Amino acid sequence: MSTTGEASFKAAQTALKDAFRTGKFPTSLASVVKSKTTDVDGFIKWLDTNTPAPRPPCSAADALTKLKATNFADFAAVATLADAVDGGEPIPLFKTADREYVVVTTRPVLSVAGETITATTAPPPGSKVSVHPYVYDLAQTSATGGQVPLPRFAYALGVLKTRALNPTADTPYEETNYGVVVDVAGTNHAVWLVYNRAPYDVETGEKTAADPAEMPAVFAGVGAPNPDAAQAVAALKNWSVTALPAQTVVEGLVKSTARRGAVAAKAAWIDDLAKAVTLTNLPPPRAAPQAP
Repeated sequence: MSTTGEASFKAAQTALKDAFRTGKFPTSLASVVKSKTTDVDGFIKWLDTNTPAPRPPCSAADALTKLKATNFADFAAVATLADAVDGGEPIPLFKTADREYVVVTTRPVLSVAGETITATTAPPPGSKVSVHPYVYDLAQTSATGGQVPLPRFAYALGVLKTRALNPTADTPYEETNYGVVVDVAGTNHAVWLVYNRAPYDVETGEKTAADPAEMPAVFAGVGAPNPDAAQAVAALKNWSVTALPAQTVVEGLVKSTARRGAVAAKAAWIDDLAKAVTLTNLPPPRAAPQAP
C-alpha cells in the first residue's frame, strides 16, 4: 500500500486532528505524520492548500450545552469540550444595572505553581502517570470563611471579565484576575471563581503579584475585600444564558461561599485525579524511546 499521495496526506491530517482532540500523542507529532505518509515535505505543502477554514467561534449557548453534557471523568470528552469552546463567544454570568460579567474561554486560566517535572522527577517511559491538560489540582492551605470547601480538582473553563454597560459603544472588557473553574468530582459540578494571585502581565509576559484584598471590589454587592475563592453557580445545570440569574442571587452566593487565603493551582496528576473520579478514555502510556 502506498504511503505517498493525497490519500496518505488525508490520513496524516486526520491522525493529527485525533491526536490533538484526545491528547493521545506518540513520541512526537512528526511520528504521527510519518505513521501515515513517507512524504513529509509533500504533506506540509499539501496542508497549505488543504487546511479547512477556521470554524466560527462557539456561541455562548452552545458552549453551555456542551459543558453541561460533558462527562468530566472521560478524558477524551473533556479534550473535545476544550477544543470546541476555547476562544468562543463570552459566556454571560450575570448583569447589574450598569455592568455585565462574562466568562471568556481563554488559557491559561490560572498561573500554575508547585511541582516542576524534571529529569529526576518525571515518570519513566511507559508509566501510566501523567498530568491532565485541562484539570487543575487546587489547594488552599490556610482558608477562612466559606460554607462549602473548595474543590480539589476543577476543569479550567476561562477567566471572569467585566465591563460597563454602554449601549452606544463597544466598551472593552476589564480583567478581574478571577479564573473560572468547574468542580470535576462534585455531583453538582459547581462553578467556582478562583483569584489568580500571580497573573501574567500582557506587555512583559512575566508574572506579577496581585492580592485580592488590595484590589477594588469586583462585585458591588459583595464589597471588599475580594475573596480568593467563591462559588458563582451552585449547580452547573442551572447556568443559563437565556435567563440570567439576578445580581442578588450570584452575589449572595459569592458572599456566602467566599473563602480567603491564597489558592495554589497545579496541573492534576492523572493518578491523583483517578482517586476522586473513575477516569475513562485515557491516553496510552508514554512510549519508551527506541534504541538508536
